[in-house]
Amino acid sequence: HPLVFVADDDPELRQMLSAVLRAAGFQTETFENGKLLQQRALSDATPPDVIVTDIDMPRMDGLTAIAEIRKQYPELPIVVLSAIAEAPRVAPTAEACGASLVVSKPVGLVELRENVEALLARAERPRSPIDSNESTAAC
Repeated sequence: HPLVFVADDDPELRQMLSAVLRAAGFQTETFENGKLLQQRALSDATPPDVIVTDIDMPRMDGLTAIAEIRKQYPELPIVVLSAIAEAPRVAPTAEACGASLVVSKPVGLVELRENVEALLARAERPRSPIDSNESTAAC
């Protein structure tokens, strides 16, 4: 079963996202902040197949965490959750930091599951080299 890391400082949302993904057949590990997410992702333990993370969290925000994780795992699918009002403004920066996809909160649970499944399917196919002109936003 694919392993999904879920990071959000809202315990209710974190558990709900985890439960939906587990019901869809994924294994999950949850984290309350970006620092814990980063430490676990970069540890010697089994790496995740996908990361789902909020941006605004204590100790370390999601974008800082994924920028560091992305250095070690350049191909890892990463979904960034953003408040709906912030999503258009945040998306270019999130993508520059390594987000594969930016999803607005409140997140539709079926939509999230489908996005994770689609990213995993895409990750299993061969990829073309990264286009260095993809994003001009700074992380």
